[in-house]
Amino acid sequence: MAGAALMTITAVGETQALGFATYFAVLGGNGTVATSSGVASSVRTGPGVYEVAFNRPIVGCALVATINGAKAGFASVAHKAGSPTTVTVSTFTTRGVASNLPFTVLITCNS
Repeated sequence: MAGAALMTITAVGETQALGFATYFAVLGGNGTVATSSGVASSVRTGPGVYEVAFNRPIVGCALVATINGAKAGFASVAHKAGSPTTVTVSTFTTRGVASNLPFTVLITCNS
């Protein structure tokens, strides 16, 4: 089929399309996972700071985080130093104050 993307769901919960793997997590402000794909664990480590560990190394993958819900804010995401499977997500109010806000983190890797 022209223009159709081929997708498969693997046993570990990753979605693959045309040589890419996508992982995600939707977390509440307390750090609990509401839904996810490829997540091993998550924890809130401080006000507005979370660590999300995935089932495979994600070094070199694209990272995106965004706030969920009715309360406006900002999210940033970065690889955790020394851990090839973990990202650190920080959430902030619109005034830049660290705050426990629900968020989604999305990771896309060239598998």
